[in-house]
Amino acid sequence: MEDTTATERPKTQPARWRQGIAPLFALALCLLAIYALHRELRAYHLRDIRQALQALPSTTLWLAGLLTTLSYAVMTGYDVLALRYVGHPLAYRKTALASFMSYAFSNNLGFGMITGGSARYRLYGAWGVLALDIARIILFCSFTFILGLCTFGSLTLLIFPLEIPVGLHLPFATTRPLGAIFGGAVLAYAGTCLFRRKPIRAWALEFPIPSWRFASVQLLIGAFDWALAGSTLYVLLPHGRELALSHFLTIFILAQVTGIISQVPGGIGVFETVVVLLL
Repeated sequence: MEDTTATERPKTQPARWRQGIAPLFALALCLLAIYALHRELRAYHLRDIRQALQALPSTTLWLAGLLTTLSYAVMTGYDVLALRYVGHPLAYRKTALASFMSYAFSNNLGFGMITGGSARYRLYGAWGVLALDIARIILFCSFTFILGLCTFGSLTLLIFPLEIPVGLHLPFATTRPLGAIFGGAVLAYAGTCLFRRKPIRAWALEFPIPSWRFASVQLLIGAFDWALAGSTLYVLLPHGRELALSHFLTIFILAQVTGIISQVPGGIGVFETVVVLLL
């Protein structure tokens, strides 16, 4: 008995260490987000924010709330598709809960693969989904999110181009080159789905190539999600009617791309700076 216990201890200690580091990392991200938010809002008093909110028409708030609800509803489609992709569909109430929890963490704390992935791992693991399948789900949802950005971004940046302010220090003068890059990524994925049959292998994971119909649903869900997110912020602008929705969506996409690249939790500070410069 003593020998067995002695040999088991080294195996359990690393597992406990890994379990303990995850909440500490999440706490560090949360504190970083709070600090960034405090830094951005320190020039404003709570009464100023309250007055600004009270000045908004009730119809505007209801419309923004409706668009937000629709956005989170569309986001559940990422997980619905991912579970079908790995061949382990679940009841929608479970899928919706896992999706909402994961995106609530990842959208506000940043590092979506880690923060949102941890929530998915905990919930889907409790519902009997295998660890490798959960890894596929996490990667699939992240890929669909980026695919939606490329799809919607290519349309807005190409059809409604903007001039890039010098202060952003980007290597192009308008948004058209970035839109072309996004469009090329979407076409490359579409071509892969049409002509490739051999699965893609990454580490210990294998990713079958989805059918064209399945990929089309991915494109639609991702693009619709980004359109709803941008529209939600648009209706809350103080003079939204003087700014065309198409024009603002181009600004929104460019600001989101900059925020994602920065990896600042929630894009706080980065996203707002780009929006202000472009407006």
